[in-house]
Amino acid sequence: MSSGERDEVEARALVRRGVLRHQLATLPVPDRTAAILAGLPPGPEHLDAACAGAGVVLQRLVNALARDESDARVYREGVATLSGLGPGLTPTGDDLLVALLVAGRHFAGRGLIPEAAPVPLALAVAASPPGRTTPTAEHWLGEACDGRAPAPLAHFVEALGNPETQDEDLTKRCARLVATGAHSGSDWLAGVLALSRHVSGWEEAGPRTPDPGPQPPAHLEHPHG
Repeated sequence: MSSGERDEVEARALVRRGVLRHQLATLPVPDRTAAILAGLPPGPEHLDAACAGAGVVLQRLVNALARDESDARVYREGVATLSGLGPGLTPTGDDLLVALLVAGRHFAGRGLIPEAAPVPLALAVAASPPGRTTPTAEHWLGEACDGRAPAPLAHFVEALGNPETQDEDLTKRCARLVATGAHSGSDWLAGVLALSRHVSGWEEAGPRTPDPGPQPPAHLEHPHG
């Protein structure tokens, strides 16, 4: 790639980051999603007790993706912690992983993170032993590793960073996403927003989430084994 081509790629990425920051500022964030992102303690109106600390592990994976971490151990530990974490057909931890895989592929394809950055995460998820989580969650994790996503999630993610996306359209896509399942939509949104905020420079240029406070216990209970 010539220097002129590199400059053009960087210029497009700069525009997309600006668009993404604007989009993040306009999106409504459900309480459950905000609780995950902020690392808030569990409560009946926010999170199940088993999900305490999920946001901290999610952020570690986001940081690894953004810096193009090649050490598979970083991803294996995070995947092992999140997979099966929480109740339901698709536990919260698995929903976060699915969203991160989908968003990672999207942003890599648009030059906002290194092109190969999502590969180690996908390999770690694919190598996770069967039975760690539910069959439904395993299905969606496998789909995400292969580049496919549930329709509401795919429809929302594809609009992020796109200068042609109208604010009203994005808000509608977000509402459809959040309305999916008992909590999957809100959890998918948390995974997408965690990476979106990082790659857009939201932490430096935009509002911060509340301080997460003390770190969670090292051991997180997995209801699915």
